[in-house]
Amino acid sequence: MPIADSPERRFVERWHDLAESLGVDGASSDRVLTDLVARHGETHRSYHTHEHIVAVLEELDVLNAATAAAQLAAFFHDAIYDAAESNNEERSARLAKTSLTALAVDSNIIAETYRLICATAGHQLSPGAPAETAAFLDADLAILGAPADRYDQYVDHVRIEYRHVDEATWRSGRRNLLERFVSRDRLFFTESAHGRLEASARSNLARELAALAD
Repeated sequence: MPIADSPERRFVERWHDLAESLGVDGASSDRVLTDLVARHGETHRSYHTHEHIVAVLEELDVLNAATAAAQLAAFFHDAIYDAAESNNEERSARLAKTSLTALAVDSNIIAETYRLICATAGHQLSPGAPAETAAFLDADLAILGAPADRYDQYVDHVRIEYRHVDEATWRSGRRNLLERFVSRDRLFFTESAHGRLEASARSNLARELAALAD
């Protein structure tokens, strides 16, 4: 049982609220929840855990973008996570489609959930993409604009997930990723996230890049 006020507890509560709002069958919903709780509690995870999912959901609340599809995408977008693989997003999207179909969720919501999860593969906003996509991508990467100590903890946790990678490879790959981010005109697509998080995110990225260059 998740303990009171833990990320896992909030994860469970948010799922129950969402499932109730969608009118899905309770027993079937609980089976999917049990699977999601187990997946996000896998021992190889350090950052992509229940806490990350709750953080995404809470940022969606701040952005006034907590639609059913966006919340479902939050629960499923890292359901399959293996740092040694490159197709986690696609596999997670397929799992969401299968699970939500079994719950008899509206097909339009399933399709939108699938699309949102796939969008996290490159974290790029396609021309003409709906506002929901911008908000979901911003919520997923809101950690970039966190206070410095929280950002550093996030980096440490991601490094643990890449413990199978030697230090030189990690530093090179991480540096390439961060350089792609800082080259963008803006890191966050919504005006809200851009205004609140852009400056601190760029400061965090610059600080980490400097450390990687040492």
